[in-house]
Amino acid sequence: MFYARVKKTHAERLRRLLARKSLLNGEGRIKHSISYVYFPVVNEDEKIKKLIHAAGAELVGRKGREIKKRGSFADGVEKARRDSGTRMSAGYDVIGTIAIIDVGADIGAGRVRQLAKELMEENSHVKTVLAKAGAVAGRYRIRGLRYVAGRRNFATVHRENGCSFYMDVRKTFFSPRLAYERARIARLSKGKERVVVMFAGAGPFVVQIAKANGRAEVVGIELNRDSFSYMKRNIELNRLKNARAVFGNVRTVSRRYRNIADRILMPLPMSSMDFLGDAFDVAKTRAVIHLYAFCSSDTLGKELIDRTIDLGRKRGISITLIGKRVVRPYSSKELEMAFDLLVRKKR
Repeated sequence: MFYARVKKTHAERLRRLLARKSLLNGEGRIKHSISYVYFPVVNEDEKIKKLIHAAGAELVGRKGREIKKRGSFADGVEKARRDSGTRMSAGYDVIGTIAIIDVGADIGAGRVRQLAKELMEENSHVKTVLAKAGAVAGRYRIRGLRYVAGRRNFATVHRENGCSFYMDVRKTFFSPRLAYERARIARLSKGKERVVVMFAGAGPFVVQIAKANGRAEVVGIELNRDSFSYMKRNIELNRLKNARAVFGNVRTVSRRYRNIADRILMPLPMSSMDFLGDAFDVAKTRAVIHLYAFCSSDTLGKELIDRTIDLGRKRGISITLIGKRVVRPYSSKELEMAFDLLVRKKR
């Protein structure tokens, strides 16, 4: 495991930067010495190195020593690019003990296995390496994955922001890159509010909100039966009494929760706008909706907000944009964005 080492006087600034960029490794612990703080990071690629150095910190190995120049996963990927012209990415996601890499179609299986072994050597907590085998697709937003190296295992426990999540990565959608966003929303939840999480998956938003705000009542709605089962298990795993998993289609289930929610989450960026009317129905007279959507990097969602305000106006609902942020890049021309909307219904 690798750490960003920084003097204590600059530790909080670096922590916020790493969290905002989703670079904190949830499998590691923050360490302290007399003068320094050590933050576990997801990997050691060149982009992360530059970011850390620009912040006045340095990348060190798991025992606190300077990393010596040696062969690495990133180096291996760069060499594979030169040799075969592959577009393989040097970035990867770590979910629990499983790393997921993005492999070009024109790189040999033996080369991929070698790269996977180098990745596991660099990250001692990674026990299994899988490769993407297609885009996130289908009704349940599932990505095809294939085994590459290490233990032949697809289930793991992922730890994030003080919470634990059990899942089979083939059967439910989960992105560790949304760690900061989940923590952000959890911090916003205050008091005895009722929260409805649509398209809740294995429950990362549900669990983190319920754990951060013990006075809240949190309901997660999920149509994928596997994801629903993991959400129920994760609520139990984190010993939460104020969270509940509900199985079913948001469009149908939301009818049972009309006018009850102080806060609604819609983390389905590819089609959340199709369910905005259901979110309006669930909202109280005054509520906050967190809407996630893919937007052009040129307009940053302006047309989406205009459309949302217009949809609300037609139903006699006032909508005010109270915050927005880029969650992550999605493609060369698209971003995933979060829009925080204050909704006011006429009494």
